[in-house]
Amino acid sequence: MVFRLIPVLAVFLLAYTTPAHGLTTPIGRRRAFLNLASVPAVVFPSLTAPSAAFADSEEGDAASQARRSRVLTTSKYLKAQSSYVTSNDYSALKASLRSPPFDTFRKTARSPSLSESEQKLYDTFIRDIETLDTKLGKLVRGAKDIEYLADYNKAVESLDAFANGI
Repeated sequence: MVFRLIPVLAVFLLAYTTPAHGLTTPIGRRRAFLNLASVPAVVFPSLTAPSAAFADSEEGDAASQARRSRVLTTSKYLKAQSSYVTSNDYSALKASLRSPPFDTFRKTARSPSLSESEQKLYDTFIRDIETLDTKLGKLVRGAKDIEYLADYNKAVESLDAFANGI
């Protein structure tokens, strides 16, 4: 709360004094009134804006549940792409890995609030997905004799492990 009062004090001091050659001198009443009239525009947002100090306490269960829900949704999405795997539709599978909700999850799942074990699970999942993506890229470009089914299953397993670890 003390940090929220700092803008109030700064505006108050600016309203009644102005620097002149390194010294502060009083200013006229009209100017002081005009400066004080602008105080609500500066102070009100700083008093009502959420403080970073309270953000950690608010991230409790709700944020954890939301993260878990995103992971489970992404896991279901990845499992639903198995039809592309069985039909050897490399380009469709690669495109699905780069479209929402999957690509959004890949970009936003890393969070500073993840524990060390959750971070390891996430890194394993990303490594497995990148391996699968690399192999699919080679297959789309015409490479032959590249096995990707095991990598797909490994990516699904690592995503499930990440979902269960959260």
